[in-house]
Amino acid sequence: MNAAFLPEPPQSPAAKAAYEDDLASDGYVNNLTRVWCWRPDVLMSFQNTRAELLSESTLSSREVAVLGAVTAATRGDSYCSLAWGARLAGMSDEETAAGVLRGDEADLSERETALADWSRRVVTDPNATTEADTRRLREAGLSDRPPPRGT
Repeated sequence: MNAAFLPEPPQSPAAKAAYEDDLASDGYVNNLTRVWCWRPDVLMSFQNTRAELLSESTLSSREVAVLGAVTAATRGDSYCSLAWGARLAGMSDEETAAGVLRGDEADLSERETALADWSRRVVTDPNATTEADTRRLREAGLSDRPPPRGT
């Protein structure tokens, strides 16, 4: 069922590949993929950019899921909250994911909690973030720069 406001995009090899990727990873075709497939070239560019940004990141997949879930929940985005919450539940458990979506980080590591708090602050009021916010991230083991290549 397509719950997006747009009809199915035109079929193309790129759209078919995107649908197959969703089916393989999630078991269904995400609504956002249906929308992106109106411009599969832009979807591919976005995916490549995201992969490049994360390629040298020290963030784990679970930490990325925490950031996605907190960001979506703070914004009040139920679709993305459900998607990121489900992804986080698969990497932890349902209770942890539900807690993160509610703003309860009791089951997170110190580093994950620092990321969740920072994400919530940036989403709520990015202009109110301070040096203390970034200092907390550094104290939790995060860095402004990726490690040098080859280390």
